[in-house]
Amino acid sequence: MRYYRRERPQLAEVEVWTVGENIALGIVERGGNLHDVNPNSSPELAVDGNVRTEWQGMVYFPTGETAEWGLLNVNLGSHFLIHAVRIITRVGGRNLIGYRLRGSDGSLAPDGSLIWEELSGETRQLNQNTRLFEDHFEPRPMRFLEFRNLDIARRTRAHEGHRILSTVTEIQVFANGHLPILEMTSDLIDLGSSKTLTTIDWEADTPSGTAVEIRTRTGNDLREVNRYFKKDGTEVANKEEYEKQPSFYRGDILTEFLPGPGWSNWSQVYVKPGEVIRSPNPRRYMMIQARLLSEDAAAAASLESIQLHFTAPLVDRIAGEIEPKRDVPSGELTDFDLFIRPSFATRDPGFDRIRLVAPSRSLGDESEFVAGNEEIFAEVEKGRFENEAGEELELAKVASDTLQLGLPRILRQGGADIVRISFSSRVFLSGATFVAEVGRSTQADNWQRVDPANPVGDELAAGEGLTVLTTARRGQIGTIEVDPATFTPNGDGINDAAVFSFAVLKVNVARQVTVYLYDLAGREVRRLSEKRNMANGLYNLVWDGRDAGGTLVSPGLYLARIEVDDDAGDDNSAARLVGVAY
Repeated sequence: MRYYRRERPQLAEVEVWTVGENIALGIVERGGNLHDVNPNSSPELAVDGNVRTEWQGMVYFPTGETAEWGLLNVNLGSHFLIHAVRIITRVGGRNLIGYRLRGSDGSLAPDGSLIWEELSGETRQLNQNTRLFEDHFEPRPMRFLEFRNLDIARRTRAHEGHRILSTVTEIQVFANGHLPILEMTSDLIDLGSSKTLTTIDWEADTPSGTAVEIRTRTGNDLREVNRYFKKDGTEVANKEEYEKQPSFYRGDILTEFLPGPGWSNWSQVYVKPGEVIRSPNPRRYMMIQARLLSEDAAAAASLESIQLHFTAPLVDRIAGEIEPKRDVPSGELTDFDLFIRPSFATRDPGFDRIRLVAPSRSLGDESEFVAGNEEIFAEVEKGRFENEAGEELELAKVASDTLQLGLPRILRQGGADIVRISFSSRVFLSGATFVAEVGRSTQADNWQRVDPANPVGDELAAGEGLTVLTTARRGQIGTIEVDPATFTPNGDGINDAAVFSFAVLKVNVARQVTVYLYDLAGREVRRLSEKRNMANGLYNLVWDGRDAGGTLVSPGLYLARIEVDDDAGDDNSAARLVGVAY
């Protein structure tokens, strides 16, 4: 007897190859939207995953009653690493005569509009009978798409104002990898009462090619917004529309509290945990925004937790302003007055430290300090200030842009009404803002920001705030001084080097500043350079009289050309003569 086993073919494995994940599905649910100027269209039907529904897009024409109809703007709700877009039309439906597809990552042009890049080629603008379109390109981060239904060959009468429709059943957008940018914003955070925010920490996992950015905003006032819903959960536009509904159709009224007037904008980015909070405070309410960034499609950052550190305020409210605020000469040493008015609550501990941070390495010499209306601290000798009772004002120049004052006693309720600080400083950029803070000697890391306002009125200081506007002037390089004008590099210790002192103006980004030295025949003999993250400020570059090879140059006159590495043309350089003698 023999037994036979007959082999029957069976399905062992199924492998499906796709273009990628269609992230057009769920656009509205994740906070995105679609917008067509045509009020009668339903663009959301183009991304519902159902080929039986459709968006009827008007052929675009820029003028007439239907101007801009057929221009579909899509907000994907987040950034995705997009590499393809597919557009599907229906057999038997109105054909797409042509189209133009553009994408944007959200970057803005100087006029505030989105910066777009082309995703479809010119061949897409002329179509015969194609029903399925696929545009493939290198993966790139994008959040916005713009689809324009076109008839550039005028095969229809759309250019005469006729309403010509095209049928689009689905727009599919394909992306791979982790999100290049994921932005999350907290709900309102109620601190219970006004608090001085000190530092912010977070725990995150950031593999190579990823990063986490944190921002904050703060405020004291909220506004109340009501949202109205029908019984089926549909939201209606306003209270009037809600009250027009029959009572049995009316649903819930949801009350939301949103940031009110006086809230700050989002702060600059906090890059490292433990940074000092830059948003105005003390404040009662705040919000936190986190951005998870990835340059590698295979890697993603993860945020585990965020911790806020805060203390009770030293003073309930404190306002300040600076004078002068307008027509301040760029790069020149100018006398300023800073006025600070504290408003104490009963149990406020008060302050005995004042810290002034000037924009970009610009503090000069101190001239006079005044506390309140009657107590004057005058300079009795270089760097020492005393009042009539002989009490001394502590003065420390913490950095080239930071001045710290220690008062002889704590200012609290019932003390001085106004603090006035007179000092000298240079301003290199119009719109630069001074920062004033108050602290307490027993709390080293507790500094409370002074709010820019108008605490003293126009009699003492016109306008309000701590921002200074400079006079208009050409060029990025201020007055140049060469000391000495003729030097003798002979090694005797007297006038052995020349110092080129100058100010760089109006450049608040990283730039290299270079002094090129030429002999009178035009040959370059030496370069002196310095690069800063913020190019604004004072420079002192030293020439020891040697050429690039380290050899002493011949006696005579030399031309020093100072240049900022910028695109400003003739406005980014200046020149002076310097003499060498033996």
